[in-house]
Amino acid sequence: MDVDGRRFTAAGVWKPIRSTRNPLAIELGQFAVREHNRQSYAHLKFERVLEGSTQVDGPKLTVWIVIDAQNGSSVQKYNATILEEPWRNFKNLTSFRRV
Repeated sequence: MDVDGRRFTAAGVWKPIRSTRNPLAIELGQFAVREHNRQSYAHLKFERVLEGSTQVDGPKLTVWIVIDAQNGSSVQKYNATILEEPWRNFKNLTSFRRV
């Protein structure tokens, strides 16, 4: 399946993100940090996406990523899970935790 230029695999299969420098991967990493900051009143600063995977479940896309984010003077790793429904332009941060 191809949605907004993104290729998805069969339902339920986790597929690695090919390039963590891909603008879509970076956009999702920035979204995760921005949403976490909004929900928890934190002040993390997005640095980069380290790795990630996507899974299609019917019309929904689940994205799991590991990111580096600056917390004060140190850079720390975080896991984030994002549920995306591209046809509705909907994203929801379902989990965000320090590794």
